[in-house]
Amino acid sequence: MSQALKAAAFASGGGTNLQALIDHQSPTTPWTLSLLVCNHDGAGALQRAEAAGVTAAVIPTKDREPADLGRETLELLEQHDIEVIFLSGYLRKTALTSKELVTSMRSVKTRLPTSSLMMPGTRLEL
Repeated sequence: MSQALKAAAFASGGGTNLQALIDHQSPTTPWTLSLLVCNHDGAGALQRAEAAGVTAAVIPTKDREPADLGRETLELLEQHDIEVIFLSGYLRKTALTSKELVTSMRSVKTRLPTSSLMMPGTRLEL
């Protein structure tokens, strides 16, 4: 088996979708959850990441320009060598709409609250 891709999850709330990713992760998954990106200091997702030993970073989005968010987010992902991102309930119009950000990832997966790990999302095509 090839080396697992380094993955980041984006979450903004309680982190139930993040927890599903944490619980699903195993030695046979093709990715390793290495980073949580969150836009709220008090989000429950931060505690879930800490409990699982996943590095977490907060990037506040309120009253910020999308271009600035895109740059900050891309820098963070590059610092952690992230190759895949999971949008686990993080659906605000933010840096994630940046074509530069999306095309820099090997894959972008969506994980909506009503979806199942059996249907992990789709690759975004730009």
